Amino acid sequence: PTSRLFTLEIAKELNAKVILLEHRFYGVSQPCKDWSLESLRLLNHHQALADIANFIEEKTKEMKYPDRKWLIVGGSYAGALVAWFKSKYPHLADVVYLSLIHN
Repeated sequence: PTSRLFTLEIAKELNAKVILLEHRFYGVSQPCKDWSLESLRLLNHHQALADIANFIEEKTKEMKYPDRKWLIVGGSYAGALVAWFKSKYPHLADVVYLSLIHN
């Protein structure tokens, strides 16, 4: 891909929806009332993967389209999450596309 808009270009070509998820504890996704050490126990990649799985399962039910296909895209840390997600939840991700940059 030569464009930073690669995901949007592919979605347009395939007449697909693009859904962006926010990682818990970032932005408005605050699962706890504070950032105490007890609360921050939930800030880890295991919870992030479970959040993605839950989202896909719930969105699939909501759309009432059981034969849906899910393409999951990520770069850098999100790219690592994509790889781990495909490994842990292979039945939920039909295709993954990731990029990791290592210096």
